[in-house]
Amino acid sequence: MSLRMPHRVCAALTGLLLALVAAPSGAAAQGTSPTDDLIARVRADVNDLRYADAIRRGREVFAFATSMRPAQVIALRGAMAAAFYPDEDAAQQPDSALAHLSAIIRLAPDATLPVELRWPGLDSLFNVARSRTLAIALRPSAQDSITGADGRASLSVIASRPVRYRLRVTALPSGATVLHDTTITPDARGQLSFRAHDGRAPLFVTGEYEFAVTGVDIITGDTVTVRHLANATAATPIAAVSMPVLDTTKLLPETAKAPRVKMVLTSLFFAGATGAIASVARAEEPIKSAFDTDGRAIFVSVAMIGAAVGGFWLDKGAVSVPNLQANMALRAAHLKALMDADAESKRRIATYKVMIQIRPEAR
Repeated sequence: MSLRMPHRVCAALTGLLLALVAAPSGAAAQGTSPTDDLIARVRADVNDLRYADAIRRGREVFAFATSMRPAQVIALRGAMAAAFYPDEDAAQQPDSALAHLSAIIRLAPDATLPVELRWPGLDSLFNVARSRTLAIALRPSAQDSITGADGRASLSVIASRPVRYRLRVTALPSGATVLHDTTITPDARGQLSFRAHDGRAPLFVTGEYEFAVTGVDIITGDTVTVRHLANATAATPIAAVSMPVLDTTKLLPETAKAPRVKMVLTSLFFAGATGAIASVARAEEPIKSAFDTDGRAIFVSVAMIGAAVGGFWLDKGAVSVPNLQANMALRAAHLKALMDADAESKRRIATYKVMIQIRPEAR
């Protein structure tokens, strides 16, 4: 049994529906636009097996209807893909059909083909396009209000295949960027959260921001990023609490200066005295002096000089207990001031509220 029969039967069933949609009264009742009517005609050409006419008409729509909505672009590209890849083998142009299917996935990673255009061959080609095209898209709500001690809101995101997500928000025009959330387990759908504050200071104030969501396929290493502009309005602005800074000029030296010069001079004095005493401690000739007959005097003198030099480098001075106690008191006072400022920041931020509106169109 051929697989072409269901497609043609479906074409016959939808012919009447397309005719009703194209009728003036039906268009007015359903609120369709001229672009919607043109897209319906392209799909009618596909269903009537007039593939060349569908391709020609679809290209004309793309050339003149430059302000189409994403849903209209997806509908037209779906019809074009079906025209380039019908169930008649001789009329199939897979490369051109893949280009349109990939464009659909980039616009809407979770998109599916309309029932009247589907057949097993085109469905398989759509799966090929999905496997080759990594795309992600945000599904922001119209407006998020985030407030309170937790201060978080969520953002839905979808991908054409399972990926890990990362959300960064950049303040414009300053360029300051904050990483708000990441996911660990790859998934085709995810929920990312963003915070109004970090517990002490706002992360959003009144102004414009860029939401950037990156998807990473951990199997292939492919990466894609989608960006959306957003407006933030602080409903309850708060004054920032200045954090105290330790005045290091008030810290006292905690060790007394080592008396190095005095120590060296004393050591040299005793070394010289030792040599002198050994030199004068002598008997009558021919008995020589103790200095000449006993070399230990030289060793003792040299050892004293060596000890003086070593002490000069090693002696760092004694600990000044009063200065140490004064510095400890100064640091304790600074720590208490920091804790008080932190508590005040948390008290103020607990009621902070900001309204964030993410624009639906990607940059």
